[in-house]
Amino acid sequence: MGGAGMLLVFRTAFFILMLGLMGCGGRSVPVAAGPDKDDQAAYDRSDYGPEFRLNKPLADQGNADAQNSLGGMFATGRGVRQNDAEAMKWFRLAADQGNPLAQISLGGMFRNARGVPRNDAEAVKWYRLAADQGHANARFNLGEMFRTGQGVPRNDAEAMKWYRLAADQGNALARFNLGEMYRTGQGVPQNDAEAMKWFRLAANQGHAGAQAIQERGRIALEEARLREEKERPAKEAALRAAAKEATLRVALRAAADAYGACVRGNVDRFAVASDEPAETIARASMALCRSQLSEARDRSCDLRRCSYGEDFERLMMNGVMGWVLVARARHSQPAPPPLPRTLRPDMQI
Repeated sequence: MGGAGMLLVFRTAFFILMLGLMGCGGRSVPVAAGPDKDDQAAYDRSDYGPEFRLNKPLADQGNADAQNSLGGMFATGRGVRQNDAEAMKWFRLAADQGNPLAQISLGGMFRNARGVPRNDAEAVKWYRLAADQGHANARFNLGEMFRTGQGVPRNDAEAMKWYRLAADQGNALARFNLGEMYRTGQGVPQNDAEAMKWFRLAANQGHAGAQAIQERGRIALEEARLREEKERPAKEAALRAAAKEATLRVALRAAADAYGACVRGNVDRFAVASDEPAETIARASMALCRSQLSEARDRSCDLRRCSYGEDFERLMMNGVMGWVLVARARHSQPAPPPLPRTLRPDMQI
């Protein structure tokens, strides 16, 4: 078989294969544009290849998938000369029939002023139509419009709603943006754990920004771990010292209380039984409690204060003399007269 015959067989086989793929639901992704008359001439010359030749007749018959595919070809220049106006024509025909891919692409054309003046409100309209059909990319785009206030009033809560719907469908961009909103507290209470959850999901799908954040988080955790290991001995030593000081404080308080109780008890005895001057009784009361004072002094020195020295004893002397005077005054105070019989508490009425 000659070269021309082989080429004909190849083209025929490829044509049948493409028909089979279309019958199985294969779709081209939308995006582009080109002048009708010139494209028809190119089509007649078979310059545009199998995709154009297969989709053009179907698109002319009103097939929404084929119309969307043609729009994608013209938007990107795939197999045809790039032409935004022609892309808009085919996208709109398919979008008007409810094709969600065409609706998303049409929204993108309005948003990016391709083939038409920029119109964010029109972009929102087409994104919403596709989003209402459950298309994840449309939901993500709608979330973007609400987050940035393009074509609609800015609304972080509404942006969160559409991002979450898209993220739950596995959209990596929506997952990353959800993470950012949780990280910054935009539209939701700030929540680092929730942010990292969505960053991790996006990173697992290959999102570069999420992977960078995850790597920075890993590095920060490792640095914190190393810093903790380095600081742990000093922290543990400080904790031990604090515990020891607390124990010593308790012991000092107990010793001080014992010394005070001893002196007070002596004062209560001597102040009543002796007419000696208050200072003499105070010194005697304190002298009999030397062992308790020594214990308190030792405990004070354990705390590196040694505060129970001569200065303490001078201050204590003044206090004890006051105790002596109080004890004597209490002892010398006459007993209150008995209550009249009519006012006795135990009297029966």
